[in-house]
This record gives sequence, structure tokens and C-alpha cells, in this order.
Amino acid sequence: LGINALDAITSNGGNNTAIGYGSLTASSDGISNTAVGMWALKSCTSGNNNNALGVDALRDCTEGHSNVALGRDAIKEVTTGDYNIGIGRESGSNLKTGDYNILIGSMTATSANSSENQIVIGTRGVGHGDKIVVIGDADTSTFSNGIEVITNNCTAWHPPSNNKTDLG
Repeated sequence: LGINALDAITSNGGNNTAIGYGSLTASSDGISNTAVGMWALKSCTSGNNNNALGVDALRDCTEGHSNVALGRDAIKEVTTGDYNIGIGRESGSNLKTGDYNILIGSMTATSANSSENQIVIGTRGVGHGDKIVVIGDADTSTFSNGIEVITNNCTAWHPPSNNKTDLG
């Protein structure tokens, strides 16, 4: 539903839903994708089971599978990553090929564009590395002389040496 929505689909693709200008416009072989919003899942050619809600949500995803993007520009640059979740405007703004990441909060980011298994919660929060949980945000303060200072107010859980989960 919308101009250029789901206009490249072939007989190989199916069970897709596209609402919004240019949503799922490149999908030819994708199966069970849902795109709501202008350019949502725009580049998805053969990805499956993706859900994007918001303008440019999962926009660049070409072959990624089982990603969830809620919010404008949410994980928009993911191309082939799988099982990522981005909630909030520009969540996962730097992620391109990583898998199994959870980003909750506006402008959250992983530590690298190919990160795996990172959880970042909080506005402008940034991951510390794979298999690390970060909760908190980056605060920006501007002083009267115009100097801008960014401070990180976050807690991070790093895996112990035995690579088991330890949040205590």
C-alpha cells in the first residue's frame, strides 16, 4: 500500500506486508517481512522475517533475517545482519553486519559496525564490546563559554574470564 511499495516482488517472495512510500520496494525473494513507513526495508531483496516500523527503519537491509526495527532510522544501515533489535530513533546507527544485538534508546550504537551479542540501553549509549551489556546514557552539557562536554553515565557488565554470565 503506497507508491513503489513491494513493487519488485516475484513468485519466489511471499507473505510480505508493505505500507508506505517505497517500503520493501526492492524485495524480490523476501518472505514474511513487514514494513510500515516510508522507505522501511527499502533495500531488502531476499531477507526474511524482518519487521520494520518507522521512516527508514531497516532501510539498507538486503539479506538480513529476523531483525526488528521500531522508530525512525532504527538500525537503518544493517545490510546482512541477523536477529538484531533496534528500538528508538536512530537506534543502532552504526550497525551494518552484526548479529544478535539489542539496542534500546534514541541514538544508541554498538562498539563496531560488525558487533555481535551487544546489549545497549539508554539514549546515546554506546556498546563496550561483544557479549557486554551497557545500561546508561551519554549526557551532553554545554557551558556558558560554548564548550560542550560529553559524560558517560553508564554501567557495563563484562563477561568474566570463564565466559559465563555474572551480573552480581
